[in-house]
Amino acid sequence: MGKYNFNGLDNTEVVRSRERYGNNLLDPPKIETFFEKLLENLKDPLIKILCVALAITLILSFFGLAEWFEGIGIGVAVVLATMVSTYSEFKNEASFQELQRQASKVQCNVFRNGELQQLLSSEIVVGDYVLLQAGDK
Repeated sequence: MGKYNFNGLDNTEVVRSRERYGNNLLDPPKIETFFEKLLENLKDPLIKILCVALAITLILSFFGLAEWFEGIGIGVAVVLATMVSTYSEFKNEASFQELQRQASKVQCNVFRNGELQQLLSSEIVVGDYVLLQAGDK
């Protein structure tokens, strides 16, 4: 560690930087429930078009101008499309949250108080000297 000539921030400068600029953390996103995502997916233009087609088919089948099972087919398509889309979005968001949790556990080499220290990435503040080496995350 003698080959590096950086003192880095001292403890008072770290506190001052954290007070001025805040923590090195992402704001947690608002997590939507499965039901909220489902309602959002029902607003999709394609789903709206299918619902209009469903209504027209049901009206026509009521007057005997279309078969009733055509309406059921459209209804099943609407339900399947919204459920698959909602489930996929919900699982993707859960995976993203897990990746963020793992990323917050990454250790970094930082010069502080005249020495090289390993800190969590969330503990880094504006003004820190971070040592990046090949293979670092």
